[in-house]
Amino acid sequence: MAVQELGEVDIAAELISAAITLQPGYIDAHCNLGGVYLDLNQLDDAVKSFEEAIALNPDLAEAHINLGIVLEELGRLDEAATSHQKALALAPDNAEAHFNLGNVLRALKQPREAVSCYQAALHYAPDFTEAHINLGLALHSLKQYGEAAAHHRQALAVAPDFFEAHLNLGMSLKALEQFDEAIDCYQTALSLYPESAEAHFNLGNAFQENNDLKAAIESYTKALEINPDYREAKSAMGSALIRAGRHEDGLKFQNAGAGVIRFDIDSGVNIHAGE
Repeated sequence: MAVQELGEVDIAAELISAAITLQPGYIDAHCNLGGVYLDLNQLDDAVKSFEEAIALNPDLAEAHINLGIVLEELGRLDEAATSHQKALALAPDNAEAHFNLGNVLRALKQPREAVSCYQAALHYAPDFTEAHINLGLALHSLKQYGEAAAHHRQALAVAPDFFEAHLNLGMSLKALEQFDEAIDCYQTALSLYPESAEAHFNLGNAFQENNDLKAAIESYTKALEINPDYREAKSAMGSALIRAGRHEDGLKFQNAGAGVIRFDIDSGVNIHAGE
């Protein structure tokens, strides 16, 4: 729909709703309206639209996929998993359904099951960049750092300028204690997105692990300039300052970052069916 593509989603919602009033059994209209409501962040309305489409045609895998995405956004993870499983029962070769089920399972803290889903997605779509990235994240959480790094590299082979892939590859390489390579990854990520406090923070961590305290402090400083409330960066800055002999300054930063246990990577990407 042209108006929707132009971003005039409110008008799109009105036009699609009018079409449904004239033709209540118009399944595509219900699906399109659900997509518009999702764009508007009207998630309960999106659920209703996708459920109405499914009531009209229970065998519509795309509607089950998008319903699952909305339910995940609402935090209704078990229901989201069920929606994606229904989609896969209808379309077992749908890479997006495997991928989105993996995202839900990772959110449910079931990384091993998520790994299987991402692997299935890649079986059907080997160049699915986001699936490589999220598989890498799931493997990283299982401490399978070498395999995680391999998938981030595969993502970069498909999309060399993918910021998150460089960032996540750096995390896995740092876990493997390949600090120079990790530093290169973070610096490449920052060349793509200089305002990423997370990338500056992780670059600082790699420098600190590599015993380059001056560079670490500079990186943490940049992270905190971008995000002054970044508690992990404050805590790490405190550690670096203390190691550099600046105990009083270091304690101030550590106190400011008190309560931080660890830095946790947990990013994912949802793909709408039909995008």
